[in-house]
Amino acid sequence: MYCFRYDPVGKKYALVARNVMKIAGALTVVFLGTLLAYLWIRHGRGGPRGGAGA
Repeated sequence: MYCFRYDPVGKKYALVARNVMKIAGALTVVFLGTLLAYLWIRHGRGGPRGGAGA
């Protein structure tokens, strides 16, 4: 349990905000990296171009 830490006073597990933020930040970086890679690959292949009917 990476995001939780045992609190002996409260006798329960407490959410550790710093660990949650680390995980959210890592997921954001992965998502943005994947999106950028997809867009670059799509653009490199030629992608849809306007001007076919113009």
